[in-house]
Amino acid sequence: MTLIIEDGGGKPDSESYATAVELVSYAANYGVTIPATVEAQEALLRRAALQMQVMGWKGRKASAAQALAWPRADVELDGEILPSTYIPARIQYGQMALAAEI
Repeated sequence: MTLIIEDGGGKPDSESYATAVELVSYAANYGVTIPATVEAQEALLRRAALQMQVMGWKGRKASAAQALAWPRADVELDGEILPSTYIPARIQYGQMALAAEI
C-alpha cells in the first residue's frame, strides 16, 4: 500500500509528512538502523504520524477535513506567521526521528 504524503494541501487521507526514501536518507545521516523493506519503513512512518497527532501544536488545523495535524493556520515561527499550506521541515525531521525510535 502506497504511503499518502501530506504536501500542504490538507489531504483528508494523508498518512505521513515524510517518504520512505527520506527516512532512509535520515537513517543513513544519523546512523540509525531501520527496516530494509519499504513496507516496514512506511509502517514506521504511519505509526510516528499517529503519535504526532496527540502532540500540542500552535495554531489550528488549516482544514477540519485534513487527516494530520499539519498544515496549520495561525502559527508563528521565528517571528513570522506561516502560510496555512506550509509544513516546516522540523515536522518531517521530527516524524523521521520518531519513526527511527519505534
